[in-house]
Amino acid sequence: MKQIMRLLITVFLVGCFATSYAQRDSSVSQKLVGFDANTMLGQIVPFSNFQTNQAFPAVIVRRLWNGKGYRAGIGFSMDDDFLQNAYLSFGYTRLRSVTPKFGYTTGFEGRVMVRDDGGSGFVGVATYWGVEYKVNKVISLSTEAALQAGLGNVFQFSVMPPVHIQCHFLINR
Repeated sequence: MKQIMRLLITVFLVGCFATSYAQRDSSVSQKLVGFDANTMLGQIVPFSNFQTNQAFPAVIVRRLWNGKGYRAGIGFSMDDDFLQNAYLSFGYTRLRSVTPKFGYTTGFEGRVMVRDDGGSGFVGVATYWGVEYKVNKVISLSTEAALQAGLGNVFQFSVMPPVHIQCHFLINR
């Protein structure tokens, strides 16, 4: 399991560094870092049913040039001293403004999910659509739905509803 985690982290880091130089020109560039806000919301919302132990990205990094670019996600959960869930994704993303406060995201990415709690893992591709709300110039909130297809114990085709809320921070413009 440690070898799988090392492989996931290595692929994530190589992908981030390799594409950071891909589109250097005079276009408008944005760097955004986001995190899964469900863990935080589960602590403050009474009678919440937020599932925090799912294989879902805990951190999402986006690099955009004129609204197009790449997105990478990584997340894991530990049970005592052992890895329980792991998630890694990397792909193409677009962010378009609808109004000054609202925008929508679309994209296509490869995903790897590892579950050690008896559930099946997943290796495949996904396309997603989401809505983003800009709280101010730096902070935004988003949620998205996805269609994914790939291999687990058997071939899987599934729809992932928009149940996770992401909080993003603009770290560089």
